[in-house]
Amino acid sequence: MTRVEPFIGMEVTFRKIKLVELVTTATGLEVTNFALLDLPPEGFKVVGPKLQSLLKENKFLGKKVNALLSYPSIDCQQVPLPPMSKADLKLAAQREAKKDFKLPEGELVYAYEQVGESEEKGIPKKEVLIARTSAKDVKEYLQVLKEANLCLNSVAVLPAVLLNLFRMKGEIEEETLAVAFLGEEKGTIIFLHQGHLRFPRNFPLRLTGDFEGLQTRLLTELKRTLLYQELKARGLEPQRIILLGDIDKPKELTEALTQELGIKTEIYLPPGLDLSPLGDRMKEFKDSIQQFAIPLGLAWNGPGRSELNILAREIQMQKKASLAKVAVIAVGALFTILLIMRSVWLWVDGQPHWQNLKKAQIELAELQPRVKEIAGVLDERRAHNNRLAFLGKMKGPETSWEEVIRILSLIVPQEMHLELLELKENPDDWTMRLKGKVLGADISLIHNRFKEFFSLFLTSPAVRDVKVESLKMGPAVKEGRPPSSQLEFAVVITIM
Repeated sequence: MTRVEPFIGMEVTFRKIKLVELVTTATGLEVTNFALLDLPPEGFKVVGPKLQSLLKENKFLGKKVNALLSYPSIDCQQVPLPPMSKADLKLAAQREAKKDFKLPEGELVYAYEQVGESEEKGIPKKEVLIARTSAKDVKEYLQVLKEANLCLNSVAVLPAVLLNLFRMKGEIEEETLAVAFLGEEKGTIIFLHQGHLRFPRNFPLRLTGDFEGLQTRLLTELKRTLLYQELKARGLEPQRIILLGDIDKPKELTEALTQELGIKTEIYLPPGLDLSPLGDRMKEFKDSIQQFAIPLGLAWNGPGRSELNILAREIQMQKKASLAKVAVIAVGALFTILLIMRSVWLWVDGQPHWQNLKKAQIELAELQPRVKEIAGVLDERRAHNNRLAFLGKMKGPETSWEEVIRILSLIVPQEMHLELLELKENPDDWTMRLKGKVLGADISLIHNRFKEFFSLFLTSPAVRDVKVESLKMGPAVKEGRPPSSQLEFAVVITIM
């Protein structure tokens, strides 16, 4: 047995949400689930999470919902239009939908369906059912069903649902029927003639449990409707009147109407349905079939069903958005696949080079200590050459300067820094005034370095005299180095 996707019919009234899940199979119709949910005082807009929990607890399998939205109100009317093209029919339906509907531009949502043909004074007419509501109401229902993890497939009005309900039998072309639906807040009467919908009308109604009052009101409305259709279209006398809705004392009511109107009146019985999937709940559904008649007609999604759908334009836009989303995902997936293939190719192609790279990294790690050592030697040579360049700029007795340079090159260690303060030529000799400092962590070593420096000048034949001008010991702190001491000095050297 081939099964198709189950659909959920949802009727929203002022007090309740009624749900029926139906599956169309190759052999017939199966009712697979049903449920009832009381609306909270806040109304339908806050019911999303509760609706989701209800569907989960009752193990509903369907995700697509065909809904009848009686709350907030949805207006509908049937209009006879002259024969015209589809494009002109669309414009005419739009014009009719905008009549007396006071909403800002862009807030109107409407739908239409040709539900039959008629003749008026010998002129053929197309009977068009037009439904309209505000975009705000539709968005509210979309949001609630989204919160309940459901997809709103269609939004219909009561005349279209009743037409759909009787099309389930496939027998309405054989006779003319008057159908009366008794709802919580209003009643609806339609005529079905040769499979077409005629003269739908609504009337205020409140089911209070007053049987006499209900009988009187319903009798009045049926007489008024029958008189109207007799004046408008002769030959449409109904053979039967069908009642449906949550009705108390159905037998007494149908007998009373049959006697008063002279037309056989009976309670609606659905076509042959397979209720076996309900299991232990079969009797419960049979006993409350009138209460669930409307969601049953909504759930049927078979051939010939009513095409009126207020949500048609919204669904089309969502499908376009979904297709665009799928296209973006497909392009992203293709790009990802290409990127992965490219990465794999680079990995395979780069295997030999990676081995060479690892070898080069090992050799580089071995060379790094030697590079640091060479860099240190170069720094020492650069400092020494700077000191020699400074001394080489001094003028004086050629042999004496050679001696002084030789001494300085021997005694100026890395820890000592020298600066020429003054170089003066006298009638008989030269005077050189030097300033310097010796750095180190060991104070005694610092003093020894200075003594070596000073004693070599004392013993040099090129130096007539050398004396200390100033001598000061203090701390020396440099960034990135451990704390140390320094000896600052100034000496005056007389060179012959």
